[in-house]
Amino acid sequence: MGNYRNVDTDFIERTLELISQYESVLHKYEFDKQFNHTLLINCLLGLIVFPKERAIYYLPKERIDTQLLKDLGIVNSSFNPDIKELKSLIIALRHSIAHFDMN
Repeated sequence: MGNYRNVDTDFIERTLELISQYESVLHKYEFDKQFNHTLLINCLLGLIVFPKERAIYYLPKERIDTQLLKDLGIVNSSFNPDIKELKSLIIALRHSIAHFDMN
């Protein structure tokens, strides 16, 4: 990974830049030549799995409510009703992604 000073932050920032770069050239390719799903999984690994492994203690324990979902841009979605806090949701997402259990 090179000589990163802060690998956690750099990796997250580079993952976000990768998404921006991808979106800027996406129009050049036919749908079947786009790697949307591959990029999604790789970026989820970079944005959820890797940071959770290094910084689980910093995850917010904020309760999930309608306003939080709206702030996160989640409009029409549902997930396990036993998940009451953002930290629990991120950990559940991490497990699904890391163990490739996405149904």
